[in-house]
Parts: sequence; C-alpha cells; structure tokens
Amino acid sequence: MKKQTPQHIVEDSAVKVNCLQIKINDLKQKVEDAYDSITLTTSYEEAGKDADLVIEAIAEDPEQKIAFYQELAKHLPEKQ
Repeated sequence: MKKQTPQHIVEDSAVKVNCLQIKINDLKQKVEDAYDSITLTTSYEEAGKDADLVIEAIAEDPEQKIAFYQELAKHLPEKQ
C-alpha cells in the first residue's frame, strides 16, 4: 500500500467534506419541499377537499374525536 502524503490526506478530506455538504444541502431541500407541501387549516372543507392524509391534534377525549371525525367525513370526497 502506498503511503499518502499530508497533502493527499488533506485533498481527500476536502473532497469528502464537499460530497457531504452536497448531500446535506440535498436533504435540506427535501425537508423544505416536504414542509412547503403541508397545509395547516381549521376548515373542514379545506382539510377534506383533496387530502390523502388528515392528522388531528385533539385532546384525548373520545367524544370530541368522534364528533370531529363525523363532521370531517361529511367533507371528504370518495376516492377510488
């Protein structure tokens, strides 16, 4: 095995750091794109109009959750 000089070690490290920075930037962009695609609303109509997923954040009160989902169901379109 060929011994690396300090210069080669520095250059190899710089290449690795550059590659990692590119990967980090790509991941940051994916996170930003995902966040930008989230819609927050308090409107049943808005939440249900074209949603593939609805997440509620109601206190763990079964009566409130049942009432929420019953009302939301009125605003959800049929999907095939």
